[in-house]
Amino acid sequence: SVDGKEAIGSMGTDTPLAVLSDRPQLLYNYFKQLFAQVTNPPLDGIREEIVTDTSLSIGSEFNLFEISSKHAKKLSIQNPVISKEDLDKIKFIENNDFKAATISTLYEISGRLNSLENALEDMILGIEKAIDQEGANIIILSDRGVSPSMAPIPMLLATSHAHHALKRIKKRSKFGIIIESAEPREPHHFASLFGYGASAINPYMVNEIIKTQVREGFIKGYTEIEAVINFNKAIGKGILKIMNKIGISTLHSYRGSQLFEIVGFNSEFSRKYFPYTTSRIEGIGLYEIEKEISKRYDYAFPLTDEKNKLKLNIGGEY
Repeated sequence: SVDGKEAIGSMGTDTPLAVLSDRPQLLYNYFKQLFAQVTNPPLDGIREEIVTDTSLSIGSEFNLFEISSKHAKKLSIQNPVISKEDLDKIKFIENNDFKAATISTLYEISGRLNSLENALEDMILGIEKAIDQEGANIIILSDRGVSPSMAPIPMLLATSHAHHALKRIKKRSKFGIIIESAEPREPHHFASLFGYGASAINPYMVNEIIKTQVREGFIKGYTEIEAVINFNKAIGKGILKIMNKIGISTLHSYRGSQLFEIVGFNSEFSRKYFPYTTSRIEGIGLYEIEKEISKRYDYAFPLTDEKNKLKLNIGGEY
């Protein structure tokens, strides 16, 4: 992503399915992209660039059958993988047609499963309040503020729950979702978030790592801003490739489409948090997901006494 190009990997992968792995996995790894069921390539994103578009508009949606100027009151985002600077522009926008509200996606780690479940429901109530009482039409789901007592809800779970819960109470068209998260880092992560209703994503952790690498001379020949823009551009190209495999040419059509198959969630969990997504194999639920978050959390905030201190795995994870 240094040169603004997507990373290339081999077609064969021998990584075990996330549900069979004995290491804590990110939620994105349980989702498999669907392909178009045709023999010829559905869309060639490079040669047919004229028909592809990764821009999105954000704001309230209105009745399509009504001719009204309200339809045009949208914030247009050219590349929906945005920097912190772009997010701040949206956060503090001074315009009568747009109002952003930030909703936290953290839960108290000490409360375990109950705390996670309650935090998911509190998040919905927070979104409702922001829309009804504050007149917000842009909701920023943010996992900033992680601390030894507060852990982040997996962002894909938070996004999908916000998207579907508000749809059930007929308020989903009133707002657009923006993600401010340390979690997403690969094109598949971003595609999953867009597939479950996000309109823009600020991967702040990756952006901060890139800036640090520029400062320390690990990335040469680019300013901090240029390097971040190149990463965001590379992710945009990766998303385009994913859309092209199923034959979709615009991110507008891909957003909220849920073109995935779930491998390894139990049906009760899938029905509640990821409805209308095919899931043929049973697996884990909210209880196991909370245990995996806790496991990751113990690595991030190790115990302080020397005897119980977690050792850093030298040589990386395989």
